[in-house]
Amino acid sequence: MREVVANRETRAFQAAASLRLADGPTPTNLEIPLFALRLTPMPDSANLTLYDRALVALRRIIRATDLQSKKLARETGLTLPQFMILQSLKDKNDATIGSIAQDINLTQATVTTIIDRMQARGIVSRHRNMKDARKVNVRITDSGRELLKRGPATLQDRFGERFAKLPDWEQHSMIATLQRVASLMDAEEIDAAPMLDIGALDRPEEAAPSSQPRARRPK
Repeated sequence: MREVVANRETRAFQAAASLRLADGPTPTNLEIPLFALRLTPMPDSANLTLYDRALVALRRIIRATDLQSKKLARETGLTLPQFMILQSLKDKNDATIGSIAQDINLTQATVTTIIDRMQARGIVSRHRNMKDARKVNVRITDSGRELLKRGPATLQDRFGERFAKLPDWEQHSMIATLQRVASLMDAEEIDAAPMLDIGALDRPEEAAPSSQPRARRPK
């Protein structure tokens, strides 16, 4: 009986992995080991249906993303897109907005709005290109470098490192499954950048909390 179930799950997993990806070729002839089909144990999982388990997994992803944003804001006062722009600039003397946008996979319009706020805060600066005055370059300031040092490792970076270590068949299968989930939630047409963040990407940053104790409000 266990072998029958495993074979059925293998066929289902292979079918999901062979879905045509929106941004790449269709993987074929995938050999999927049975150990990869084991579900992650959950508390009181005996009382959860497969549908409930799917909701729990989705909820965990949403919560992890939200907690990361709050941790980053608490420690640096930055949003994830702002932090990624600083990461893009840290090893460069100068960069154009176009090159930054390409580096972090956002539109130039979005990056321009974000950099406007970052410049007002003094963590990046703008100046004319010495060779071509029509071009404006962006540079990280000392204050920006200090914020980078204080910033935590991002969830997106950790996910990227672990995803890159997965075998090719599992990467394709995971993308196909996530795209299917987006379709089931009527979200496949929503415009989204490749960034693990919640909310508008060009939203204002949240001020890092002061180290001074809060004054008590009069009752």
